[in-house]
Amino acid sequence: MEPENILQTAMKNVRVQIGEANLASESWYKKLDENARKQYRESARSLSQGLMAYIASRGDESDAHAIGFDYASRARRYGLSEVDATRALLFFRNALIESVMKVYREANVLSGNAWEEMLHKMHTFTDHILISLLETYNKFENANHEQD
Repeated sequence: MEPENILQTAMKNVRVQIGEANLASESWYKKLDENARKQYRESARSLSQGLMAYIASRGDESDAHAIGFDYASRARRYGLSEVDATRALLFFRNALIESVMKVYREANVLSGNAWEEMLHKMHTFTDHILISLLETYNKFENANHEQD
């Protein structure tokens, strides 16, 4: 099974994993109004699509920066802390990784190299998102302190 096909199947499965019941137990999610909650649920799609584009392009990380910026901007807009913004990203990242691993198991992908390569790509891409989120959040904070 090709990585792109695996991700498409995983994207279908990830919606189940990030269902309202799972999200409702997250401390950062409880702080959001319904509009913000909807935007965060939809952010899983941009994360999945960005990862698919990253794998298809064989290493272009430009989408990761934009996704990290979006997570930081959204968090600030809805009053979430830097830690809560990170928790939100990690929640969606983990749901996506778990879905991909489920698809690998169900497809009987037995090659350790295939597992290793996919995990490496997912972690590399989402690590770039996390760094962008933290850098963006810090820029916002520094700009606010300069205005004070």
